[in-house]
Amino acid sequence: MALPLYSRCRGRNRCWGLMVKMMLLAFVIACIKPLRNALLYPVFPPLWRPIGTYKLLYIHMNDFFYPMDLKPYHGPCEDVVEKIQQLGILRKADELNATFRVYREQDWEAAQNELRMRNDPETMRKLSYFRPALTEGEQRALLRALYVATSVLGAFNITYFVAEGTIIGALRHGGLIPWDDDADVLFKAEQWPVARRVLSCVPGFRLKIYSDFMWKFFSADSPLWQGEEVTRFPYVDMFPYAEDSEHVWPLVVWLKDIIMWPRHEVYPGQDVAFDNFWVRAPSDMAGIVSHNFGDIRKCASRLFERRERRLTTSNERISVDCKLLDGVYSFAKDYPYRVG
Repeated sequence: MALPLYSRCRGRNRCWGLMVKMMLLAFVIACIKPLRNALLYPVFPPLWRPIGTYKLLYIHMNDFFYPMDLKPYHGPCEDVVEKIQQLGILRKADELNATFRVYREQDWEAAQNELRMRNDPETMRKLSYFRPALTEGEQRALLRALYVATSVLGAFNITYFVAEGTIIGALRHGGLIPWDDDADVLFKAEQWPVARRVLSCVPGFRLKIYSDFMWKFFSADSPLWQGEEVTRFPYVDMFPYAEDSEHVWPLVVWLKDIIMWPRHEVYPGQDVAFDNFWVRAPSDMAGIVSHNFGDIRKCASRLFERRERRLTTSNERISVDCKLLDGVYSFAKDYPYRVG
C-alpha cells in the first residue's frame, strides 16, 4: 500500500508544482505590459493597454464596493425647488423646447428618392439603419431632459461632462446624433449625495438609480420604458465617475472598457453648443472620440435599440462614410471634422 500512496502524493505534488509555475507565469505576464498586451491583444480593450494590471484590478475591485446609497431619495426638496425656480431652469426649458432641432420621419422619407439616385441598392440597405430613431416628440423630450439635468448639475456645482454618443453629436452634428436614442452624462462620483438629491427634486422629472450605478433621468410625463415600472423613455443615461491623477473612469463595470479617459483630455473641460443650449464637455473631445470610436467621419449605426431593449445583430451594425448622409442630416461645419 505504501507505494501507490507515495505515487499518488508525488502526482499531487507535480500538479501543485505545475499550478504554481503557471500562476507565476501569469503574474509575470500581467506585470509586463508589452507582453500582456501582445498575448491578450485580440481580447484586451485598447483603452486598457497603457494601464498597469494592478491599477486595472484596483479600479474594478474598489468600484465594486463603492459606498453609494442606491435607494430613491425621499428627503426635503424645498431649497432645491426654490433655486430651480429662481434660475428659471424649467421656464427656459419650455422656451427652448419649441426651438429644438428635430429630425422628422417624413423628411427622411422625402430624401429617399435623391438618395436612390446617388447610391446602389446595397448602400441604400446600409443607409436604412440611419433613419431617425426617435419621434419628433421623443427628441424634444430627450433634449429637454438633457438641458434640465445639466443645468441643475451646474447650478449646484456638480462636476459633469457629456460622454459617448453625446460627444460625437456635439462635435459632428452640433446636437443629437440624428439616429441616436439617448444622451449620456458623466458626473463626479464623490458628489453623488448632492446629485441624487437635486435630480430627485426637479419638478416634473424622475430619477432612477440601478444596482450597477447607472442612473436614468427622464420626464415624468413620458411613457413607461418597456418592462419597467418606474423608468420612462426617452431618458438621459447618467454615470458617476471616479478618477486618480492619470485617468477618469465610470463606476459602471461594463463601461470601463470604452471609457477610460486620460485626465489631461478631460480637464479643465469646456462649454460647447448642443442644439440651442450649452453643455459641459471634456477639453479634448476630438482626442476622446478618436480613442473611443475612431474616425468621426464614419457614421456608425446603433448597437442597442433602447425603446425595444434589443441589442442589434452584427449584420445590423453598419458603418458608412458620413458624406452619404450629407444633405439629409445636419452636420456641424464649424468643427475640424467636417463632412464636406
